[in-house]
Amino acid sequence: MIDLTGKFITTATNEESERLLRMASARGFRTDIGLKALVNKRLFHFSEFPKWITTPAYFQSPDNAYTYQELFGEEDEEMSRILSDSLRFCRAHGYSLFRIYVDEETMAFKGKAIAKGTSGERKEIDMSIGKPIKLSKAEIELLVGCPVEIVS
Repeated sequence: MIDLTGKFITTATNEESERLLRMASARGFRTDIGLKALVNKRLFHFSEFPKWITTPAYFQSPDNAYTYQELFGEEDEEMSRILSDSLRFCRAHGYSLFRIYVDEETMAFKGKAIAKGTSGERKEIDMSIGKPIKLSKAEIELLVGCPVEIVS
């Protein structure tokens, strides 16, 4: 998960702006106006405290601005790469059916891949990728069950 705080991010399309704004809203960023009113903007700043989304009155991209594609990648390109790799896997190993399932849960993304061959063989793999979380010292002490001292 990419931390948005303190970043200037530019978008190329309304679709990218909407995705970025929804992501920021889900992470606790606020706006003075509704998200739909900001979709046609192209430059966004995400302040650290308080968590606000601001847009400059005029478009002048700062030197330290990131593009949406730099941070999150090109979705269509990534999906086509995943599909291409899946097709190569099926061809190389003789599978006729290949399915991928992914679910977002509270603490992780969980997924399952199922491959079936023409003669009935079945291969199944489960995977989980944890989400990064921010914990306070008190929360760490509760998880560990004893006092914790942070040393730098």
